[in-house]
Parts: sequence; structure tokens; C-alpha cells
Amino acid sequence: MYSENFLLAIISTSASLLLVWFVWNAAIRPQKSNVLRDVPWAKTAAQGRFLSRLFSEPTAPELHQYIKDTPNQGLIQYTGILGKRRILVTSPELISEILNEKAYTLQKTTERKRKLGPILGNGLVMAEGEDAKAGLT
Repeated sequence: MYSENFLLAIISTSASLLLVWFVWNAAIRPQKSNVLRDVPWAKTAAQGRFLSRLFSEPTAPELHQYIKDTPNQGLIQYTGILGKRRILVTSPELISEILNEKAYTLQKTTERKRKLGPILGNGLVMAEGEDAKAGLT
């Protein structure tokens, strides 16, 4: 069938591509071209805690420490599980704006829809845009 060298080459190429994809998505792309590049990174997230964040999200006390230690204008970035970028809203004015004025323009993430959709259904909590507006009338 296939030679041992051929299979070894396929496996090593696949592993290399997976590593490059992971490094790109976890470390390079978030820093490169992003509209949030001026939003400060949480002090502890920027100090090499990447490996500890591979499999867990920060706890509430850690998030509170981010807020205390990071000078910000109402937003802080930090690294979540698997290196995903998270945004922490720290300003009461911004929270109010998001909940009251931008509620219909902000979309829920695909991950959130996938996890909470089966539990909550497509009710007012999960509805977006015009569906959410229609649910309020």
C-alpha cells in the first residue's frame, strides 16, 4: 500500500501545519491587524501566562486583578482558553451603552449560540437583531 516514509511524511507535515495554525491564531494574528490593537492587554495576561491559559479561563478574582493593575479606558484584553482573545468591559458607562443602545447590533458568538442555544432555545436571551426587537413588543 503506502510506504512507511510516505506515511511518516504525511504525519509530520500535518503536525507542522497544526502547530503553525495554532501559533498563528493564538499569538500572531491577535497582535497583527485588529481594530482592538489600542486596547491594553491585562498585565498578567501579557506576562507569559499563555501556557496556563491554554485550558482554563481566568477566575473572577484574576479578572478583578486585571482591572486594578491595567490602566484602561473601559476595555481590557486578556487571553482566554486556547489563546482566544477576550474583551473585559470595565466602565459602567460602556456597560450601559452596550446593554441599552447596542444590544441589537452586537451579535452573540457562534460558540455561545452553540453551547447555550440548546439549553435556552431561541427566546429573548438568545435572539438577535430584529428577532430580539420583535420579542420585546
